[in-house]
Amino acid sequence: MTRDVGRYIKRHKRIGSIGPNEERGFGLWAGYDLEGIDADLSAYGLINVDSWPEDRIAEHGVAVFMRVEAGDEETYARLGIAKE
Repeated sequence: MTRDVGRYIKRHKRIGSIGPNEERGFGLWAGYDLEGIDADLSAYGLINVDSWPEDRIAEHGVAVFMRVEAGDEETYARLGIAKE
């Protein structure tokens, strides 16, 4: 089975917080399978993890990857990626 997707992770900063200062500003990593994309997207905060072993990905707290179809302009825009 060939994959026509690029596997990426992105750290999303927490917006708003409750609790002491030391709890503020933590980030949450999310995984994305981006259909039809195999490029360096580090300028958008996305790290390509195609070659990473599962345990390294798990260290970032990512267990599931959301598949983003090529025509999903809304999700690509939310990720800050201009699809060409």
